[in-house]
Amino acid sequence: MYAKLEREPLFARKYDRPSLQVLRELNHRRWKKIIEMGLPCNPFEDSEGYLCLTEVLETYDQGLSARLALHASVFITAISSMGTERHNEILERAKRNEVTATILSVLLSDITCEVNSNLDP
Repeated sequence: MYAKLEREPLFARKYDRPSLQVLRELNHRRWKKIIEMGLPCNPFEDSEGYLCLTEVLETYDQGLSARLALHASVFITAISSMGTERHNEILERAKRNEVTATILSVLLSDITCEVNSNLDP
């Protein structure tokens, strides 16, 4: 997995300090590239490959690793816990990364979690 990511210019290390907006765009492009490359993003289908991917991503982009983990552990689990027929299509699309969640946690006096779901065709 390291070798695959090292060959991709999108995952090259840069030591500059980009703005928050640039980091968000880079995170999104990297997410899309991981999907394109067919890396194991679904912990329900390939748990060992998924764990390996999240560990490898920690060395490249901790935000991307967190995004992947939160997508699987919070967003997909929340949809599957609803347990209705109506949510099955959304659940399957989320497992294929066609529907993703952006999860923002802010520590104030307690943790507030905001979830935005976006369909990115």
